[in-house]
Amino acid sequence: MKVYFPLSAVLSYESLSPQFWAFTTSVSINTEPTSYTQAIQQPIWFEAMDQELAALELNRTWTIVDLPPSKRPIECKWIYKLKFKANGSVERVKARLVAKGFTQCKEADYSLFTKCTPTSFISLFVYVDDIILMSSDTNSSNDVKQFLETKFRIKNLGVLRYFLGMEIGRTQAGIQLCQRKYALDILAETGILAAKPSPLPMEPNIKLKWDEGESFHDPALYRKLVGKLLYLANMRPDLSYNVNLLSQFMDTPRVSHYDAVLKILKYIKGTPRQGIFLHANSIMELVAYSDANWANCPDTRRSTIGFCVFIGNSLVSWKSKK
Repeated sequence: MKVYFPLSAVLSYESLSPQFWAFTTSVSINTEPTSYTQAIQQPIWFEAMDQELAALELNRTWTIVDLPPSKRPIECKWIYKLKFKANGSVERVKARLVAKGFTQCKEADYSLFTKCTPTSFISLFVYVDDIILMSSDTNSSNDVKQFLETKFRIKNLGVLRYFLGMEIGRTQAGIQLCQRKYALDILAETGILAAKPSPLPMEPNIKLKWDEGESFHDPALYRKLVGKLLYLANMRPDLSYNVNLLSQFMDTPRVSHYDAVLKILKYIKGTPRQGIFLHANSIMELVAYSDANWANCPDTRRSTIGFCVFIGNSLVSWKSKK
């Protein structure tokens, strides 16, 4: 099953300002260390880690105690981030030592907080020590900022432009969301940057089976690439069906499955800036579409369902699932 979206919902950002183009170019050129081993080889990141440890000790972040019996400690890791100015130049480098909180079995979402009043809606998203604040009312967001300043040392980085691989651009017409740098990083990692682009992410009516053909020699590589594509699909509804299909072969991937992954990567090569456009003047009308094929899976004879939800002309939710 394939779902098609109107051009008004999925756009490229060719018309955005030169300032934003300069910003995205800088984001693409400047890279962050992916491990402690890489970071310690660069003096600027080594200094950033020293500053982080000094700040943690100054704030008395931890107390050294004996581990209680039958308890397992939570490990920590270094996170390296570049902070950019509005013109794309690097403002500073940040190294953060964080606990692996995802290893705890917590039911509530401890990263997203919302507040709704008769006159406004405000949401606050936390990732490590970065905060995204969104509100329909300026006064409400200012109140939250002032409250946070009484509890923590915070720095206002201004309008959101780049976060967790997502690039955010604004015009009077609306907000453009894409993952251009993240997509190009995947292509560079796999050597697809020089490949000829594909006009389609997958051959029409392709039937992939879990046990057909030769086993792929590096299952870990297959899982890694599909995992990256799953994250990329957060901003790419055109990849939803295809990536969902390929994620079903994580256990024992075949060469044909890996070839299908390469086909998607070649399609991304031709559409790295594809994303979602949220219209500023969309009417407040909720519209949803759904579809399903019938027993399309050659292995299980199960069906695949898909849906997409719009607010006016803005695509806000979508999914494809067997």
